[in-house]
Parts: sequence; structure tokens; C-alpha cells
Amino acid sequence: MRSHQRSISKRGIVIRLFTASVLALSAGIAGANPPPFVGVNAGAPISGTNILFTNALAADIASSGCRFVRINFIGAASGWDASRLALYDQIIANAVNNNLEVLAIFSNETVWGYSQAQWNENYNTTGLNAYTTAYAQTAYLLIDRYKDDVKLYELWNEPSCWGVDPNTNPLNPGCSYIWPRIFANLMAETYKACIDQGGPTFFSDNNVSLVSGGLFAHDIGGTNPGSATAYAHDTYNQTDIWNAFASSPLNPTGRQYPWDYFGYHFYLNGGQAVSLTELNAYFNQNASGHSNDGIRREQTNHGDTSPILVTEFGWTTEGVGDQLKADNLRDTYNWLRTQSFVTSGMWYQYNSGDPNGNWGLTNGIGNYQAAWYEFAAQTGVFSPPIADFSASPTSGSTPLQVTFASTGSGIVDEWHWDFGDGNTSGLENPVHTYVAGGSYTVSLDVTGPGGNDSETKPAYITVTTPLGLGDLDEDGDVDLKDFAIYTTCYTGPGNTAIPNGCEKALSTVVAPVVSYELAASFAGLSQSIASGDLLEGAIGTVEAGGFHAATPGGVAGGLQDLTDGEEGADVEAVLADFSRPSLQVVYNFGSPIAIERIRVFCRNIDGRVFQNYDVAYSQVGSATYDTLVDNVTTGPFGQANTGALGGSFTEIAGNQPGPIAANVDALRFTFYCVSQTSGEFRDEYDAFEPGDTDGLDQAIQASIIKEIDVFPFAGSVTVNLADLDGDGDADTDDLAIFDPLLTGPTQ
Repeated sequence: MRSHQRSISKRGIVIRLFTASVLALSAGIAGANPPPFVGVNAGAPISGTNILFTNALAADIASSGCRFVRINFIGAASGWDASRLALYDQIIANAVNNNLEVLAIFSNETVWGYSQAQWNENYNTTGLNAYTTAYAQTAYLLIDRYKDDVKLYELWNEPSCWGVDPNTNPLNPGCSYIWPRIFANLMAETYKACIDQGGPTFFSDNNVSLVSGGLFAHDIGGTNPGSATAYAHDTYNQTDIWNAFASSPLNPTGRQYPWDYFGYHFYLNGGQAVSLTELNAYFNQNASGHSNDGIRREQTNHGDTSPILVTEFGWTTEGVGDQLKADNLRDTYNWLRTQSFVTSGMWYQYNSGDPNGNWGLTNGIGNYQAAWYEFAAQTGVFSPPIADFSASPTSGSTPLQVTFASTGSGIVDEWHWDFGDGNTSGLENPVHTYVAGGSYTVSLDVTGPGGNDSETKPAYITVTTPLGLGDLDEDGDVDLKDFAIYTTCYTGPGNTAIPNGCEKALSTVVAPVVSYELAASFAGLSQSIASGDLLEGAIGTVEAGGFHAATPGGVAGGLQDLTDGEEGADVEAVLADFSRPSLQVVYNFGSPIAIERIRVFCRNIDGRVFQNYDVAYSQVGSATYDTLVDNVTTGPFGQANTGALGGSFTEIAGNQPGPIAANVDALRFTFYCVSQTSGEFRDEYDAFEPGDTDGLDQAIQASIIKEIDVFPFAGSVTVNLADLDGDGDADTDDLAIFDPLLTGPTQ
């Protein structure tokens, strides 16, 4: 799963906190060890022989405050041999190491080698068969092995799921249906196997409890009304099995049913807001259209007082949207807490698993959704946030654009920045422009569910006034004479005509020329890097995205390699990832420059994917970036030249003499890739990504950005001397720059 830092911030999502205390969980059952109220299904813990429930995933789940996970025990064709058990030893250790209690699931996937017809053999006679025996023996093997670390075991077989009416095809109705008589025996035989092999006090000595199968009671928005409670009703009505169980010498307690907790699994109103009325109907009362009572009434009607453990509930983001899913999670947990017989609720599930899916707490690539933050609020475990921040740059001349980043820890839902010049912001990572010289103290206040904190950095930003900026008559100061010149030279926005007496010839800071073209035919790569590169050796600032973890540019020096002036034969620096922006790098210039052309070099290994990039620039006095060119395609599928070394490059240049941009104080490059065939922003060739198709641990098939060269414009042009921001006209934007510089004569 993609790495992320939930501890840093909430990404602007407003969460609603549930502040009521968690209800007492004890249900008075001997030997029971009730779990924390809020839990989550961890998703498939294993794929083949690869562990998916890694220590990193366990730590990520624990970071939400969750202390309860549901893990499926999936067997193998070879059975539960030493190698399979070793994998689950590690899976359980990953949970324990992160203070996660485990609800283990024993399902039809746990016991291999039996068909549905074999599950249901003798469904209308004894209800006993080879499968129920194998299930009970496998369950004891696993319970006994993990009894020190796992205290809850769910005997789950999705019993009420079928494709056709079981009465018409009793042995093979489809899905994972087993007859209630089989299911009753499956649970009773598992309990007896544990007593038979573990001793009469096996459960109490080890504080181990059984949970009836989660889909034992299940309705999905009324699509099959009463099916779950009807199935539960039929299971309870296997009275001969339960009477024999109660009197069996392998049941020394004489209890009527083998489970300590009744597992209940529901998905209500998959496409809309949760209905608390419907929740109440499913749990507590007979509802119109349902053939049986609510599941709690079904229990009590049969003398079952065991508490309900909600083993699954959830909503898909695709069905209701991200925020409504979070609201449904909140409202359902809050309602469940009002039901004294409910001990806990397991959200389904943590990660959707599907690279394009959004139905977990995190989406298919591991990014937190709104429901994640609501889930974290429901756990009731929050640490106070710690405020800290960084800025880039921290010094420079007016107008100075500074990008601030909140870099503290803890869950944060509100930010308050004070930039020290009378301006503030409530954004997480704001961009602010200082228009007057001075030394500025910056402070940040953060607030989250765990409290608040602040950080102040005195004299953090230093802004100087460029020599001569605003001094239109060049007499050494900025006074009313200069203002008179400004008013004379004022043209208004968009008017590039220069009034008489306002002309100024500049050789390095010139008016912008917006026309450009992508050159398609140049010399080979090794011959295309020329002297005079403005970026040579410069190290940019990563403004967004980041280096791809599997590529060589992710190591120290990767950014510097992008501008070292050497194309080279080996991979030097890189594309970051298959999203936009995957890598956004900004180069700031010490003084304004005019640009004649830009060349970007790349290398592609086998042509399966290609790379795109955007270029934008900011001018002196501007707090924003203007687009120079969008969506330039490199590699064999774009307007690019293939050089002697097998690479390619694109060039941004003017179609007439002159610069392509002037008065530039920063350049921003945004690099990203798209799939060659589908156009999706997804890395198909990297084993660290869910969509990996080749299993390789490096995205070596991607286009590799190897070198960026920026060449200055060497000529001179005439500009309006009152055009302080270099956008081609003299307007009120220039006045905004001029005004704070006005000091008076000799000052």
C-alpha cells in the first residue's frame, strides 16, 4: 500500500467527534474477554504465500486508535502444514506487536478439499459428515496453536448465501450455502473437539470464546427480507442437536449453544443514508415485509442471551459518496452503542484492495478517506497534535512568494497561520507573498480532536527590497516623482503599448513572449546539452508529490542529477510516480531572468509507457504561476528526437526571435506518467503498487527524466519602465508592488 502520513494532518476534512464514553462491554459470560467496541476487517491477510497483513499495515490500522481486527484464516491445498502455519504465526505476531486484538475467522476457505455437495451431505438426516468433522478438527488445531494471542474465533461459513433456492438443489445451491442442520453441527462439533482434545476447562483456562458465523444473520437493505433471521430461526430449531449438545459429556457446562457471542453481519441501505428505524427493525422488532423478528428477538425467543458482536457492516464510497459513508459510519456506531446487548462493531473493511476501489477506510492506493477520520474519532484515542512548520524560501527580495507547510504530528482539522505582516490563512499548506521588506515572525496554531498546539518562529522570513525596484527616475529613492512617472506610464491591464518617455531597454529582464513551439528535430542527446544552462547544478524544491521509491532518482542527489549538465549513459534522475503531480519541482532564481528555450531529456527502456510533463513560471511581483506549456509528451510516442544513446528529448522554444518568458523568478516542472493503453494515472509496472502486472520491484519500464536544461535569452528588448511585474502592461498590479516601496526622498 502506498505510504502516507495520517499523523501529520487531516487533509482538510472536517470530522465529527463522538465524545460519549464507551459502554461497558462485559456480558457476564464466563471465560469471555470482550474486545474493544470499534474494530475493522483487515482485508485478505495472505495471497498465495505472500503476507498482506504486514507489520506496516497493522501499524497503520493501530495508528487510527483501532485495537480490534478481524482476520481470515485461509488454508492451502497442502493443508495446515508447517509452512502455512509459519505464515500465520507472522500474521498474528504483526497484530500482537501493534496491540491489536484478533477475531479469527474459520470459513469454508479454512478447510480445503471439500465441495459444496460434501458440505451438505446428510443435510436432511444426521447433519454430520466428513466436512463437519474436518472443520472441527482444523478449528481445534488453530485455536490451540494461537490461544495465547487470539481469544475470539468466529465459526463462519456464509451459510445464508445461495444462488438458487436450496430446496430445488439442496446439495449445490451455489455461493457458500450450507443447511442450518449442517451449520448447527459444525459449531457444536467444534466446541466438543476443543473439550475432547484440550480438556474440560479448555475454554475457561485459555479465556477463549467462540462466535457464531457473521453471516448467520444478514440482510442487505431489505433485498432479501427476513432471509437471515429465517436462517437463524431454522438453526435454533435444530433442537435435537442442541439438546444432545447440552447433555454431552464433552460439554461439561451444560450450555445450550456453543457460542459466547452471536455474530451479526449487515449492510443497510447501500446507496443512501443509514436508517436508524431500519437498524432498529433488524435488531429489535418485527418489520413489515420480514418473515421473522429482529435478530435480538430471535435470540431471546430461543433462550439465547449471548451478546451480539457485529462482525461486518459498511457502505461503499461509490454508492453514497465519501462524506456520507463517514456519516453512516458515525451514525451506526452511535446507534449501536445505545444497544446494551451489542459488544462491538467491525467496519468492513480497512482497505478496499481494488486499486480503483473506494469502499474501505482507505482507498485502493492507501489514501485516507473521510470515513477513516470518523473511524479514528470513534476509537476515542487521540493524542494532542504537535505544531511545526517549514517554509521555502525563507529569504529573498520583494515580492517574495513563500510556500508554507505544516509538518507537525497528530490529527489536525484546523490550522491558523499568522504570517507576521497582518495576513493570516486557514489552509494546511498556504502560499503567501510578502510585498514589503522586513523581518517577519511566523506562527501556526493547530487544533484537533486531541487538543491544540502552537509554534512560533521569530524573524523567520527575511524580505529585502531589490535595488532600483520602484525607483523609476533612478535617483536612489522611491518618492512622489516616481509615482508621477507611474501615473504617466499607466496603460491599464492588457495594454502593451508603451507611452512616449516610458521606454526602457533591458538585456536580462524583458517583456514576456507567450508564443512557443515544440521542436521535433534536433541533434542527438549527447550533443544537445550546451553551455549557459541556467539550472546547471541547481537543486530544486519538491512542491508536491515525491520521488518514486523504486527508482534511482529516489536516492540522495536525484534532484541535483536533473540539472548537472551531463546527459550520461546511465539512469540519473527520475519520474516520481504514475499520478499527477507525481513529482513537482520548483527552481527559484536569485534575480529575474528571461528564458529563450527549455529542453527536457528522457530515456525509455522498452516503450510500454510514456511520460508527460507541464511547465509553468512565476514572474517578479506575481504570487501565482502561469502556464508555459501543458501535457508535453516524451518518449517514443511524443514529439521527441531519439538520440544515439537511445533516449529522447523535447524542447520548448519560440517561433520567432525573443524570449518565451521574461522577468521569471521561478520555474515549476510537473512530471507524471499515464498508461500507454488505458490513460489511467496508475503504475502498472511496479510491485509496490496494487496494479502491478510484471512483479518487478522497480518501475524500469517507465520513461526516466534524466536532464533539464534552461537557456537564457541573450538579447535586449524595450519595456514599459512602470511594468514592475513584467507582464507586459503597467496596471494596478504594478501599483500594488510600488505602494509599499514608496518611502519619500533620500529614504
